Order: sequence, then C-alpha cells, then structure tokens
Amino acid sequence: RLIEGRKAEAEMLEAYASELIMRFDIASMRFDNLAAATFLKERMELDTTNVEWMVDYAEFIRDYLGKYDEAMGLFERALYLSSESLLKAEIYNEIGVLHQIRGQFQQAIGSIHTSIQLCEADDMGHGRLATRYHNLASIYVELNDYENAKYHFERCYEASRSTFGEG
Repeated sequence: RLIEGRKAEAEMLEAYASELIMRFDIASMRFDNLAAATFLKERMELDTTNVEWMVDYAEFIRDYLGKYDEAMGLFERALYLSSESLLKAEIYNEIGVLHQIRGQFQQAIGSIHTSIQLCEADDMGHGRLATRYHNLASIYVELNDYENAKYHFERCYEASRSTFGEG
C-alpha cells in the first residue's frame, strides 16, 4: 500500500506540474512575465530537488525579470544537487551567460570553459559545443578581442557543421 500511495502521489505531482507548465505557456503567450514566473516557481517548489525545474525557473527570471542574484543562487544550488555531467555542463553555461549579462567577462569565460570541458569529456555532441563556442566568441567581441572571437566563431562553425552538415 505504501508503494501504491507513493506512486499515486508522484502521478498527482506530475499532473499538477504539467498543469503549471500549461499555465506558464499561456502567461508567456500573453507576455505576462510575472505570472509566467509565478507558475515556474510554483512548479519548482513542488520538488525542490528537481534540478531541471530549478534551472528552468532560474533561466526565466534571469532573462525576463532581471533577477540576477536570485538566478545565480538557484544555478549554484542546481550545481550542488546535480550529479549528471550533461546537466552540470548546461548549468555552467547558464552561469556564464549570467556573468556575461553582468559584465563579469572573466567569470563568464571560466564558466563556459568548464561547460565545454564537461561536454568534451562526455562527448555530448557538437550542437551543445557550438552554442558554448558561440557564447565565448560573443564575450570576446564585447572585450574587443577579435582574435579570440574569430577563433571561437570558427570552432562554433566547425561544431555546427559536424552536427548539421554543410549548409
């Protein structure tokens, strides 16, 4: 009975989480970012160990509400909770983006390099690498370091070509 009860509870939790995402989608389509954030936060609070839900909320409040400190705290907690290399690579990339937004370019470069190392170590695919190389290149452009920007844009292009072919 205990197992059946936990299974039913998990199913109800998942159903409610799905409903919250539906509400989030509707609020997003209406450009109601505060409501959308509320639905993502509520979903995240349903399971405070669900790293993906935490990262979803952190990305949204960083990108649409400018809540950088709160987002950084969530990304750091997600890193602490995560044991998956793919997820850690994604979180380091998101932290790098946040540092870039704040103008903390050296920290951004460091975080994105860590993300690249995790991707390469686990052979996570060239599409993910292309995004990270593009992020690095854009940072170097902001720093007027065009040599490094060109190098990383070329790496981005090579990774994209490996994923999507010539085009």
